[in-house]
Amino acid sequence: MLTKKIVKDIQSLSHKKLRDEAGAFIAEGPKVVAELLASPNARCRMICAEKEWIGENGHLLEKIATDQIFEIDNHWLERISLLKTPNQVVAVFEKFSLSAKPVLQNKLSLMLDDIQ
Repeated sequence: MLTKKIVKDIQSLSHKKLRDEAGAFIAEGPKVVAELLASPNARCRMICAEKEWIGENGHLLEKIATDQIFEIDNHWLERISLLKTPNQVVAVFEKFSLSAKPVLQNKLSLMLDDIQ
């Protein structure tokens, strides 16, 4: 069950300072969340999704603990989403950490920092 504390924790991730402290970020929308869940490096902390999305993407949720998957309706989705029109799923992921500097020689690379 989605509690007020969980909602508050998700909403707090809208602030960069609190994202940095928690070491987490929010991903929203079916495509973004599905791509992150399929990635071997992404670690999902929590998923809040509509019943339809959970049913269609059950194969992506196998490695996530069932107590971290919350089935919610559109009302709750609107409360926790940072978007004006939320879209089926909101997930909290751990921030990625680079263990080594990336090799950029002989490769086309695009580096982005502090995107808003």
